Amino acid sequence: MPKFFFEVKNGITIRDRIGSWCRTEADARAKAIIIAEKVEQVEEGVSAPARHISVRDDKGREVATVIVRDGARPVKSGEIRRPGH
Repeated sequence: MPKFFFEVKNGITIRDRIGSWCRTEADARAKAIIIAEKVEQVEEGVSAPARHISVRDDKGREVATVIVRDGARPVKSGEIRRPGH
């Protein structure tokens, strides 16, 4: 089972040094959506810049990007915009 790393980015990167085991890239993307929802709940009502969760595999390759808060930033190819965002 591959290991994936979930980093919070908004100009500064909060690194995930431990990672999580996920069966597939699709499972890792699903986990990133859950993480993005949790981050958004914690920040509710707080002014914060646009941010996203970057999902990297154990080779360092970015396999997904999930938007937490998009501000005015356009969605890039390969990004996942959660419903209602």
